[in-house]
Amino acid sequence: MSGNNISELNNLFAQINQVSGGQIGSQTFANGSMSFNDVAWFSNAVQGLSADSTPEQKAANIQGLVKKALSLFEKFANQEAKAAQKEVNNQTKKANDIQKKSEEVGVKLEGNFTDIASSIEEQSSIVANAVEQIQETQKSLEEKQKQIEELVKQIEEKQKSLEGKTPEEQAVILGEIQGLASQISDIGITIQEDNETLQNLTAAVENTSKSIDEATEQMTVVEQDGIGQIQQLGQQAAEVTTEVTQTGVTGGTNKATGIAAEKAANAASSNVFTGTSVAPKLYQLAQDQSAAGNTRISSIAGNINRIAQGIGGLNNATQIIGNFQNTIGAAVDNYATAYGSWNTAVEPVITSIGSFTTIAEGVEELNEAVETDLKSTGAVTDKDNENNDEEKLQTQKFDINKLRQFGL
Repeated sequence: MSGNNISELNNLFAQINQVSGGQIGSQTFANGSMSFNDVAWFSNAVQGLSADSTPEQKAANIQGLVKKALSLFEKFANQEAKAAQKEVNNQTKKANDIQKKSEEVGVKLEGNFTDIASSIEEQSSIVANAVEQIQETQKSLEEKQKQIEELVKQIEEKQKSLEGKTPEEQAVILGEIQGLASQISDIGITIQEDNETLQNLTAAVENTSKSIDEATEQMTVVEQDGIGQIQQLGQQAAEVTTEVTQTGVTGGTNKATGIAAEKAANAASSNVFTGTSVAPKLYQLAQDQSAAGNTRISSIAGNINRIAQGIGGLNNATQIIGNFQNTIGAAVDNYATAYGSWNTAVEPVITSIGSFTTIAEGVEELNEAVETDLKSTGAVTDKDNENNDEEKLQTQKFDINKLRQFGL
């Protein structure tokens, strides 16, 4: 192999070792001297036959030489070019496969991570919208609180105005108090609607929390699976690179063997004793080995490039994991911030709606007092009202603060 190919292979192995998690260790390949005496010796032997030998001695020597040569060359089948082509095709297929899968890993990772990030952002958007709606609900409750407080003030004033009034006048005032209490009850109906809004929003926010948990779990699975695939493909790349390297070495041997075989064939063809018996086989061997060498050596650069592109794809996939770790981490932080805003906004609303239960109970108690007083006003005298607290109307004795339990 050329020095450039060796340098590329050494660099490639360094990259592979990195993406495969340091699993293959360091490997380097360098130029080395090769001995091709298995073929070259024959040429030297033929040329070295003593010209001074008798024809009988030459014949005997050459006969032994031919037998040895044919025995030696039996290991070189004239199928090396086909074997080289099959070997190269197999390596090219593996290199293409690594290149394709490395790209697919990156695309799949990016797609999965994008879906996860989008899901988290969607949950954050749901919570943010819930915060806006609950804040609007809070404003509505604050307005309703003001309305109730104004009604309570009017009820309190009418409570006081019952003092010293005739039963007929008291009956009129009691009817007005009853009307004001009814208005508070009507406001309570709308607060129940606010409560339904609160329950629906709370359920929606709780569902986002579950979705976030699922998304983060999915991210862990996708990330671990991606890292595993990257390391596995990195190991495969190392194995194919080793095969390509060996193919280069074998191709160099093929080329040298072909050259040596051609020289030996030329030497054999020039000798009457080996020209017809050995030379043709050597020429076939030279052609086969040369073709095999060309096939193997010419495949190296392309396959190195394919593997290098595959490693580039794996490096890109690794970078995708790192980038989305930051992206998804930021998305989760944004969700946590939105969720915190929700907790802050929803707490006073829960307290306020919960406190209206007490107000509703107070309204019911006031209505009962009014009903009782309306039935008994004809038996109550002004003197009783002025001098006997026990004879005061139930409505007068009602604790008005029971209608002031709104908490915002």
